[in-house]
Amino acid sequence: MKKIVTLFTLCALFVLSVCAQNRLQTATRPASAPQLVPDRTSSWISWSEEANLTSGIVNDDDTNPFDLMCMQRFSTSDLAQYDGFSLTKVSFYLWSSSSYPAGGSYTIRVYQGGSYTSGTSMNPGTLVTSQAVSSITYDNWTNVTLNTPVTIDATQELWFGVYISNGTGLLMSYDEVNTTTGKGTIYYDTEDQAWYDINSLGLSFTVGNFGIKGYAEDPNATGIVIDLGSMFMDDINNQNYITDLTVPYGSDFTTVPVVWNFNYNEAVNDFSGSLHFEYTLDGNLISAEDISGSIPSGDWVYLNDGYNDYITVYTAAEIASGNLYGTHTFCMSVQPESGWYENDASDNTGCLTVTFEGPTQTNYSITVVNTDNTVSPSGTVTVAQGASQTFNITPGSCNTISDVLVDGSSVLSQVVNNSYTFTNVTANHTFQVIYNTTYFALTAHTDGNGSVTPTNVASAACGSSQTFTITPNSGYVIDYVTDNTVDVTASVVNNVYTLSNIQLNHDIYVAFVESTTPTVTYTVTATTDGNGTVTPANATVNAGDNLSLTITANTGYVIDYVTDNTMDVTTSVVNNVYTLNNIQLNHTIFVAFVESTTPPTATFTVTATTDGNATVTPATSTVNAGDNLSITITPNSGYIISTVTDNGADVTNQVNNSVYTLTNIVANHDVQVTCTQQGGTAVTDFALNSVKIFPNPAESYITIQSERIIEMVQIYDFTGKVVYSTNGTNNTLVVPVSNLSNGIYFIKMESEGQTVTTKFVKR
Repeated sequence: MKKIVTLFTLCALFVLSVCAQNRLQTATRPASAPQLVPDRTSSWISWSEEANLTSGIVNDDDTNPFDLMCMQRFSTSDLAQYDGFSLTKVSFYLWSSSSYPAGGSYTIRVYQGGSYTSGTSMNPGTLVTSQAVSSITYDNWTNVTLNTPVTIDATQELWFGVYISNGTGLLMSYDEVNTTTGKGTIYYDTEDQAWYDINSLGLSFTVGNFGIKGYAEDPNATGIVIDLGSMFMDDINNQNYITDLTVPYGSDFTTVPVVWNFNYNEAVNDFSGSLHFEYTLDGNLISAEDISGSIPSGDWVYLNDGYNDYITVYTAAEIASGNLYGTHTFCMSVQPESGWYENDASDNTGCLTVTFEGPTQTNYSITVVNTDNTVSPSGTVTVAQGASQTFNITPGSCNTISDVLVDGSSVLSQVVNNSYTFTNVTANHTFQVIYNTTYFALTAHTDGNGSVTPTNVASAACGSSQTFTITPNSGYVIDYVTDNTVDVTASVVNNVYTLSNIQLNHDIYVAFVESTTPTVTYTVTATTDGNGTVTPANATVNAGDNLSLTITANTGYVIDYVTDNTMDVTTSVVNNVYTLNNIQLNHTIFVAFVESTTPPTATFTVTATTDGNATVTPATSTVNAGDNLSITITPNSGYIISTVTDNGADVTNQVNNSVYTLTNIVANHDVQVTCTQQGGTAVTDFALNSVKIFPNPAESYITIQSERIIEMVQIYDFTGKVVYSTNGTNNTLVVPVSNLSNGIYFIKMESEGQTVTTKFVKR
């Protein structure tokens, strides 16, 4: 039995030629479109989807000639509508390529009276026509007119197809849509002398239906076969086929509809008669008309309005009154009156995407500064000139609205039910909401038999988290833990209690109880050969504890080896540290050193001094060549950094957040710091403890509260530059700091002629 394989892909290219122009004159529009009932007419019959021919098949023994036959079968029910017709033509699509050149001879064969049973029993019946094909068209349809037409008898099955003898190359094309089993895929194997459905041969692919069709012609048909199609041109001069059109504001919607009489297959007749046209916009019928005229086969005509070489669908006034601005779909469909048979109605309707441009409009943008999704809409909102825009504010569970700013100015008094509305917008704007954050106090204490760290958190931000580490005294373990009198012992993990999403004050109490399990301890002793040290040298640890030993070699020496209970553990030393984990026995550590073969590293001294109005850390350091060193400068209260010099050179501008950093040190350095009084004075006239500043550190704003009226506030950076200044009239003042760089800042406040200065951290 022969096996069949698939090859290649078919691409079809259709070219339309433009012929002479004929004009159809518009006729009176009828009240309603007539119902068209076409005559019983001739047509092609096939199981193949002609538009989907994508593949071909070839005998696997393609180096030797072969004989086979490809057929299409029509049952009696399939032929009912063609009873008495004549099969006058058979057409088939053959392949050819440089790899598999087509060859052999071809014969059209037609059988009647056949039978088929579920692919297991196949008989084509009686051969009624066998006609050699004199001329073959490859990679296209080969049309064969039968010398002796076959009268279709709907009481008998009809099989027709192509017999290939001495074939040497590609075979029949087929489509890849749904397979019509037992009808469009009948195959005769000359070696087996048997009929098969080709898909029953165990192929690695599925054959749709062979590219074979027959023409069933009604000898008594009165209709004439045509193939109409409608489309649009940009104008009658350029004659360019278009699918979209933009209508400028204030212009009429005019277009040139075109009707083709395609010359395709049997549609070779000239048309002369009446056509029915319907026009729709977005699927809605807007007009209909009947037009009489003639269209030669393969030619086209365009429609006009009787005066101009186009039709006007809508005037500019109609577009405006109907508020049609935007994009729409305009379609024209055409149908012939009775007496004509439409070969392919799928292209009778042509559509055009039409965009009606509206009047120009000025838009403005409102930019929401908040990026935390608490303002809706968010981002940048486009608003038409003169229009309104409302913004809704949804503070988080931990926030309350402190202020609402439009273009930097407060509009808090205009916020109603957490909403603010811009009216009659005529410019761009910014919109920002500033929130107050709620803080809570956290305290922790015990019964005295252990400790909790931390014991006091004065201001835990709402929504934040906090861990508490519980350490029992020797011989004790945790008995229970309460949080606001609620037992939370089960939430303690590895002696750590964690508060998450803090929403209120918390008071934590830990009670301990004497351990009933005796504590087992072990000793760890470390010694060396005298050329270095180990820290700690002696330690007592509880069973299961860990211990890290730091090994320090004397100058000119490095570690040679390390033993633990006489076992070499040198490879376990990381960065001169040997760590014992889960200690369950006594350990004796010994470290031996060896003289280093690497020359000693050069070292340099960095000394930092001040004028007495600040402190520096570290004041003196010895560093290796190429190392870096950061010096932190802390001015005394009321002072700010004035100048910083390094070996006499001014490096003040290199100080960042009160830190001066030396990199790649290759010499000794003498760093000197001088400070000046902040704001010209360092006097603290009223008590600092009467002023509260929070949050500190701060991100977006700080709140200042005082027992006195705050009259003036100034913020200085570490160089003494004033970066913010404002006046006040009450005891509380909210200061925005989101635009400040991260670092330490100083606040000078004035009240009743007295001043106080403190600092805060911006992060």
